[in-house]
Amino acid sequence: MCIRDSSSVTPDIMWKNANGNSANFHGAPYQPYFPSWKDFRKYGDLKILEVPVSTINPKLVSVPLWVKHRINLKTRYHHIFYNILTNQAKTLWLRPTYSDVNAMKYVTELFIRNTRADKLFLCMMFHSNEFTMGASPYSLNLESVDLLQDRLDGFFKVMQDSYNIKYMGLADMAREIR
Repeated sequence: MCIRDSSSVTPDIMWKNANGNSANFHGAPYQPYFPSWKDFRKYGDLKILEVPVSTINPKLVSVPLWVKHRINLKTRYHHIFYNILTNQAKTLWLRPTYSDVNAMKYVTELFIRNTRADKLFLCMMFHSNEFTMGASPYSLNLESVDLLQDRLDGFFKVMQDSYNIKYMGLADMAREIR
């Protein structure tokens, strides 16, 4: 059996491009899963292991997945419902580009409090070119590259000191989930 893995899903986020096309990840699980062929936000039997990027909206984390599946932010009614439901709270990322150590620790703690499984998987997001000065809009100078590295070092130290953690790549995670 061949299993591919992916980390393209960003729970609680809907992406839109300039053409008006969108990818709606509301209702996607927060933890790794095998998606359905009919709806990639639902559990299924595809041979692709989705490892969602660790994004979480504090106001939506307790909303059942079946409710989130019905959120369509293209309609005015759903958009109003969404804003009321979330009180316009932003989705938080486990991403050192956007978040300092305390913010990433808070995201981790939200996952710990809201994950009912015996294992918790977190998927930190950043682009490798962010560590090269001038290669990304997030790393235009040496100070921004150093800040990113300091955030990573600080976060990993907090995690190592506070939790029993294991670092793994996507292939390792696929073996662990099976």
